[in-house]
Amino acid sequence: MAAKKSKEPDDNVRKEELSFERDLNKYAYISSIMSKIINKGCTVAIVFIIMYYTNEMTKHLSGQSTNVLINFIADLSINEYVAYMISGLALGYGKIQERLKKRHIEKSTIRISELEQMVNPGRLSSNLTNKGETPKGD
Repeated sequence: MAAKKSKEPDDNVRKEELSFERDLNKYAYISSIMSKIINKGCTVAIVFIIMYYTNEMTKHLSGQSTNVLINFIADLSINEYVAYMISGLALGYGKIQERLKKRHIEKSTIRISELEQMVNPGRLSSNLTNKGETPKGD
């Protein structure tokens, strides 16, 4: 009778590999989160630095010039600066998200329509464009 080979060494090696992989995934996740935090922190710091120097410039120029824009900026309080900044950032973020959504829809539309034709060749189109919008004549 042939002796059975023990699977214990293979199991131990596999467990060590899985443990090592799990640790790598954990460190990758932590470093990803840290880089996102640092990225956001740098963005906020840059915005505040720009606001500070803009404020300093307007204070310096406020007595020397009668330009309407400079007077408008010089008369704003910090609350108004923050409100305008947040509004501008929100509008920019909304436009970026809209553009990303349309790109994603455009990419997935081709694949989805091919799959639908494979499943049901007699299926009629909804007449939406590749970007998920209704046609101009509609």
